[in-house]
Amino acid sequence: MSATARQRVLLAGVSVRALAESAARAGCDVTAIDAYGDLDLRRIARTVAAPRRDDGATPDGTLSIGIHDLSSLIVGSLRLTDLVRHRLASLEPRDMLAPVDAAFASPQPPFCATRF
Repeated sequence: MSATARQRVLLAGVSVRALAESAARAGCDVTAIDAYGDLDLRRIARTVAAPRRDDGATPDGTLSIGIHDLSSLIVGSLRLTDLVRHRLASLEPRDMLAPVDAAFASPQPPFCATRF
């Protein structure tokens, strides 16, 4: 990664403000999806407020995936197309696969800086 490039981080959860703040302090470019989208979160991250069930919104698609496969997808170890092909994840409708896969795509492979 070049000295000017910032690590991009996508956070999703019911409330991700504390985690987003930590990532922003670490110098990451943060995108956050949560149920609130409050002003504190908007100050430090690009924010998407998840629709609430009572607002009549319907999802464009539904992704079913285990947490271990989701974490591998997020860090760039796996592609969503491969997970769906091997039946480790499912996405409906199937025509959403390309755009959702592109949203998770990482231009750089993961790396480990831990000394063993």
